[in-house]
Amino acid sequence: GVHNGCMWFVSGSHKTPLRVHRPVKAGKHVMMTDLEESDQGKPHPVNAGGCTVHTGRTLHYTGGNSSSMPRRVYIINCRPADMVKEERRQNFDHGLAGLESIELKAKNAEEN
Repeated sequence: GVHNGCMWFVSGSHKTPLRVHRPVKAGKHVMMTDLEESDQGKPHPVNAGGCTVHTGRTLHYTGGNSSSMPRRVYIINCRPADMVKEERRQNFDHGLAGLESIELKAKNAEEN
């Protein structure tokens, strides 16, 4: 639900010009843009096993998880091969940086 940090979408934003983006954190490839005062996002909670599908041109975001339940997500990002080549040329790691430490933590948790 909304308290679990569901997706919010700004209706019709995919029809507007592309906005200037910046990294969410220095040194990371995840990009963001600022919402304008006129941007009115609406929450779209989904039931367990459900999903949302949207174009990357749609302004979207999540809120924090203020519930006692974990929020689990699975993201599939489909884009043209030329875009992936350009992102890699710009040293985007597509989330791979630090993956070894996450895998090691998971392995240690399984062993204990």
